[in-house]
Amino acid sequence: MLVAVIAFLAVVGGGVLSVAVYSGAPWPFFSTVDSESMQHEEHESALGIIDTADMVVIRDPGLVDIKCYVDGYNTGYRTFGEYGDVIIYYRGEGQNPVIHRAIIWLENNGDGTWSAPSLADYPSDLWSCVDGGVAVTDHTRLSGTFTMYSVGYAGKTVGIDLSMLTGSPSGYLTMGDNATTNNYFDQAVSISQGRLVSEDRIKAVAGFEIPWAAWLKLYLSKGYGYLEERVSNTLPCIVISATTFILLFAAAFILIDYIGLRREDENP
Repeated sequence: MLVAVIAFLAVVGGGVLSVAVYSGAPWPFFSTVDSESMQHEEHESALGIIDTADMVVIRDPGLVDIKCYVDGYNTGYRTFGEYGDVIIYYRGEGQNPVIHRAIIWLENNGDGTWSAPSLADYPSDLWSCVDGGVAVTDHTRLSGTFTMYSVGYAGKTVGIDLSMLTGSPSGYLTMGDNATTNNYFDQAVSISQGRLVSEDRIKAVAGFEIPWAAWLKLYLSKGYGYLEERVSNTLPCIVISATTFILLFAAAFILIDYIGLRREDENP
């Protein structure tokens, strides 16, 4: 029995250490998800997707070559069920950080126009830019209204008047995956207040999810109704997973005990 406990603690300790090394971020190296902005299903959670009540292990942005949605589309790189990386960025003093997908990097040319290098390899029928009724086809001199088509699993059409970004440093246009609640760039609404997400605003990059791990925390802080409305299948999933884990853990103890008894019988 003691051997089994020691082995269990060793596995847990080794796992925590491995996650800490992978993360490279200071403790706590995880982020609690308390909104539905990244969900792909309106009222249910799904493995591999960032849902309400999940925890996400974060990574130091200095350890990650961040790829935006457009880069991911061009290369096939995906995370959490969609192209590109998910970043956690600071909104401002007194506001919780946002966990949304980096969609495209815009470089400020300093003359009122913007350059989007990743559009060089992106299909031309998936974006447009119109300034004063005139189409802008040069992705290094964008101005006016920039629009992207068929974005994400739900095929969103999203746009932004680039004049809203006047004074913003170079950075990412960002957006939540949810097709019902997030049909806009963060920069077009109050989420990011007309500012691109520059590198200095990026707190972390999402590494992997720990499904349902924040359910109890949100239950205590926001109530069961809040969770039931957003991820109604989470509690049954937790019960099934916990029961399976307990049974496997008990089976491991029984197996270790059985092996010990067999050895005692063979070596009286």
